[in-house]
Amino acid sequence: MHIDLTLPEFRSLSEPGSWKTIGAVTVARISDEEFAAVSSRCSHNGKQIVYNPDTYQFECVSKARFDIQGNGLNKRGKKGLTTYQCDLEGNILWIHSWQSQSVQ
Repeated sequence: MHIDLTLPEFRSLSEPGSWKTIGAVTVARISDEEFAAVSSRCSHNGKQIVYNPDTYQFECVSKARFDIQGNGLNKRGKKGLTTYQCDLEGNILWIHSWQSQSVQ
């Protein structure tokens, strides 16, 4: 999948710390050049995953926490999240359809 970051629906990803859920993937802009993409559903309970820019972590409402590589950081997040490779080429963000394995 590719995302044109200049389109209005994706301008929310223009600043570091921003994030957006796009279908089954939650995408976070970590820095000007770095993005992270993970499954949008928690491996613990299936709840929505959000990005917390203050901690550089993905979280769900039931307190499962994950680093930007999808690794679980607490007991509820122990199964990890599926991650997706991201590449930025100009204003186009590529999120590769192949998945890395979630950390068990």
